[in-house]
Amino acid sequence: RTEELEQALYEARINNEIISAISKTYWLIYRINLQSGVFEEVSTNGEVHKFTGDRGFVSERFPSACKNMISDEFQEEMQAFLNIETLPERLAERDEVSCEYQTRRGNWHVGRFIVQQRDENGHATKVLYAIQGINERKKQELEYEEKIKRLAEEARLANLSKTEFLRRMSHDIRTPINGIRGMIKIANRYNDPQKQLECRQKIWEA
Repeated sequence: RTEELEQALYEARINNEIISAISKTYWLIYRINLQSGVFEEVSTNGEVHKFTGDRGFVSERFPSACKNMISDEFQEEMQAFLNIETLPERLAERDEVSCEYQTRRGNWHVGRFIVQQRDENGHATKVLYAIQGINERKKQELEYEEKIKRLAEEARLANLSKTEFLRRMSHDIRTPINGIRGMIKIANRYNDPQKQLECRQKIWEA
């Protein structure tokens, strides 16, 4: 029994270390039983992993938490994402699904469901729901998107300027060319040297 106890303590310590390491990336982790609809919150306290005692039914707690914490812009999307009734279908051919959102305080997070266990038919029965802060990454993405939009707008304006320039140049060139063609036609019609000289002078001016 002592050996069994020591082995159990060793495995618990290893599990604690693993979850503590994962929690450095995912600051909040829930373990969810999709069959019963019950969740357990997993957190860290220093180096020791523990269950906080915060547990309940996903259908009762998640929608209200979503309403209170997530910005209005992402409410509909996240309510659908957190619906565990559709989760087994969404996880049928993949081991994780994720969704980015912004909180009411302006922070950016990504929520991720990760398959922990499947039944004999391959349907997900237990999952982890992990939340990760992505403020820095999202800031860089938004800055990059803004830069792309700015460059696209600059290219659009440059293209408009080029089109306008070519339109004006086309008009400015077409007018004297029409004059040149007219003078050539007149010159071809008359053999008078004076008329020829006059036509050449006007062609030169054009």
